[in-house]
Amino acid sequence: MAEGEDTARADAQVASPPQSPAARWQVPLHVWFGVAGLVLAMILVFALDTSLPIGFNAAYLYSIAVIGAGLWRKRWIVIAAASLGIVLAGLAYFFKQESSESIPSSLVLYNRIGSAVVIGLTALMVVVFIGRGERLMTLARELAEAAEEREASEQLVTAVKRIVDIGMWTYDYAHPEIVDWSDEVALIHGRPPGTKPSPAEAFEHYAPDDRRRLAEAIELAAATGDPFMEEARLEMPDGTSKVILVLGKVILDAEGGRQRINGVVQDVTLWRDAESALSAQRRQYVQLVSAMPFIIWTANADGVVDFLNEAMVRYTGVPLEGLVGEGWARRVHPDDIERVWADWGEAIQRRKNYDTEFRLQNWAGEFRWHRVSAQPEFAADGSVLRWWGCAIDIHAVHVLRQKADEVARERDMVLESIADGVYTVDREWRFRYLNPAAETMLQRSAEDLIGKVVWDEFPAEVGTEFYRVFHRAMENHTVEFITMHSPTLGREFDVVMSPSDGGLTVFFRDTTELRRLHEQLAHAQRLESIGRLTGGIAHDFNNLLTVVIGGAEAIAADAALTDDAREMAELVLEASLRGAELTRRLLAFARRQPLEPRPVDVGSQLMSILPIIKRTLGEAVTVETSLQPDLPLVTIDPGQLENALLNLAINARDAMPDGGVITLAAEKAVIDEDHAATFGDVFPGTYVVVSVTDTGTGIDADLIPRLFDPFFTTKRLGEGSGLGLPMVWGFAKQSGGHVTVSSEVGKGSTFRLYLPLAASDATAAGDADDQPALMTARSGTILLVEDDPLVQRFAMEHLKATGFQVVAASSGPAALAALEAMDHVDLLFTDVIMPGGMSGKDLAEAVLAARPGTPVLYTSGYTENVILHNGRIDDDVSLLQKPYTGAQLVRRVTEVLASAREVGDD
Repeated sequence: MAEGEDTARADAQVASPPQSPAARWQVPLHVWFGVAGLVLAMILVFALDTSLPIGFNAAYLYSIAVIGAGLWRKRWIVIAAASLGIVLAGLAYFFKQESSESIPSSLVLYNRIGSAVVIGLTALMVVVFIGRGERLMTLARELAEAAEEREASEQLVTAVKRIVDIGMWTYDYAHPEIVDWSDEVALIHGRPPGTKPSPAEAFEHYAPDDRRRLAEAIELAAATGDPFMEEARLEMPDGTSKVILVLGKVILDAEGGRQRINGVVQDVTLWRDAESALSAQRRQYVQLVSAMPFIIWTANADGVVDFLNEAMVRYTGVPLEGLVGEGWARRVHPDDIERVWADWGEAIQRRKNYDTEFRLQNWAGEFRWHRVSAQPEFAADGSVLRWWGCAIDIHAVHVLRQKADEVARERDMVLESIADGVYTVDREWRFRYLNPAAETMLQRSAEDLIGKVVWDEFPAEVGTEFYRVFHRAMENHTVEFITMHSPTLGREFDVVMSPSDGGLTVFFRDTTELRRLHEQLAHAQRLESIGRLTGGIAHDFNNLLTVVIGGAEAIAADAALTDDAREMAELVLEASLRGAELTRRLLAFARRQPLEPRPVDVGSQLMSILPIIKRTLGEAVTVETSLQPDLPLVTIDPGQLENALLNLAINARDAMPDGGVITLAAEKAVIDEDHAATFGDVFPGTYVVVSVTDTGTGIDADLIPRLFDPFFTTKRLGEGSGLGLPMVWGFAKQSGGHVTVSSEVGKGSTFRLYLPLAASDATAAGDADDQPALMTARSGTILLVEDDPLVQRFAMEHLKATGFQVVAASSGPAALAALEAMDHVDLLFTDVIMPGGMSGKDLAEAVLAARPGTPVLYTSGYTENVILHNGRIDDDVSLLQKPYTGAQLVRRVTEVLASAREVGDD
């Protein structure tokens, strides 16, 4: 009994959930009210007991209170009530009043002890009843739970039967004529529920081999007592088939005889079909993996490779056993293996996808690049189950990528080395690339511009023609070209915009300097055209002036003329001379005037001309000089330099109507390549710069480019010919130098002549006094060749009048014919430009070939470089420029003859 109670108590403890200490002492409110009532009742009993005489004992009433405490089914309340009752019974003994009757004290004491025993026994009984009640309640609860579990199990079995097509069957040896099928088994066999077939009927639809095997399994189980399990094919009446799993066990009676067979039938057709499909899929997967042209591999959770397909075997020529584990690593290129292990270890540690490229050695020993990747398969708890990976041969792609990188590098080298700017923008107008030339032209670094919007960085271009063409190229996807001026950069550009899918590629070239050079070239070509026209006019005009001057001079020298006629002749002569000066200026501008350059000390030349300049400018102008000491010599025509300086000084004076200061300065200066490119047709080097600076009104910047155009003048009508500055410009250019102008309105202007240096061993030329003395006697035979009949007649008459014998011809061939008839000729005086296909120089060469040593004097109003080299007369060439007077003609002829005879005497 006690063992059963302990077991029940233990079961109750197992069934009841454990309570915390705090929960045990949480007593409901109604219990406290009951306890209070119980204490009050026991106090009343105590009061009653103490009020009775000593021979009367009311302590037994505490037992009733203890029984009442049992109503709360709390052992501690019962025990507390019993303990309190015993204590109160004992206290009452001392508080009782003595009875008048003599009662032995021992009897009273025994009475008190007896009441205490009764109280204790009562409490024990109540506690026992409470324990039994608790066990009964626990048992009732367990029975209820067991019933619920059974019902749930039955529901689960029913659900399982529906899901897995499983049923129960029984064969009772006491009734061998039938097999007891459950409804589920009947339905599995295609029979209606409730069918109870005979053993023959139960097995009639199984395949013959399976029927025989199943019967043998049942007989064997009956003989051995072991359970059996067989799988058989069931042919259904509708022609379909099922795979049936039959399980059973023979149940023996008490004597060991066969009582019945309990079994289970389950339709596993779907499972077997699924297994077949899975097997087929597995075979297909294996075949697919084996047939894959690239390598497939797997590794366990620790990263150890445990499978590789046939592609790896074929590629390496190594059996699978030699590749799994770490065998594959022996095929990795030595330069790659350290990186491969590091990347693989990091992927395993971080459980992240693995993706890298390295070289694998094939069966022929060649290392080829492969792209190797893998990803982990995770379990439900997040741990790695295994790794699935592949390796693809990308050697051809890698080679192409290397070639593409080489092409890209070459492209970048080309783009970075070309002088044209190149940049690209995306479809949102953000810079994507700039080459160094683009950085220079845009005056911004690539680091500063890449990623930024074009129009945000160059807002001044918004709304311009460039902005519109830019958008048209992007929107229409067409190549566009524009020549533009950038207001932001202040430069001229030729721009080509080529669209692409990603945006635009812009090619641009800074044409600012090119345009300036084009303008300079156009200006030079314009001046060259004017010069040619001027030269042609000067040739004919000088011929006419020669005759006019000579005639006017002859008339003015006639003593028979009246004063009025002589004055008129002198006016004609003066006008002719002014015309001659005009043609000289035209030729100077056109750089067609014959120069006789020699080494000149510029400082001495300036000081020698200074008195003339001061007298010319007048007292209202102060002339100052600033000469750098020890200036090198320059190679120029000193006479032309004086004319140029005098022209500049007069222009400076005219710019100061109220007077002012003109400063003549000379200094050495160096023109570097950048400045030479800016000036145009000037060579870099050292020059002597002669400058004329005034404090006048200055020149407007728009007029400066036109100052050296012929006939252009800033003076009022009638105050200037417009040829002074062109003459200065032509002289500077013909001398191999340059001229520049700087001016500020209201403050003055400065003209600078850049003059080329003479050779380092040159010495300054002497004065005219060192020239040979003229002959006092004038005689000799002169071969005169002049195509213009008027000039020919004028020259011949003046020479004859002086005492020379003259043979005249109008062309080179006629002169050669006349030469053959002449016994002696002292001088060939010939025009330079003549018709008939033979120039004066050609004629001189022919004459010298026939009559060696014959002196030659050329005359021309326009030589066209026939006898000049770079506009300069050679030292052995004598020239008389047209127009000339009779006196100039005779003097020049006499000089040439005298020089020739002095040479002959030596």
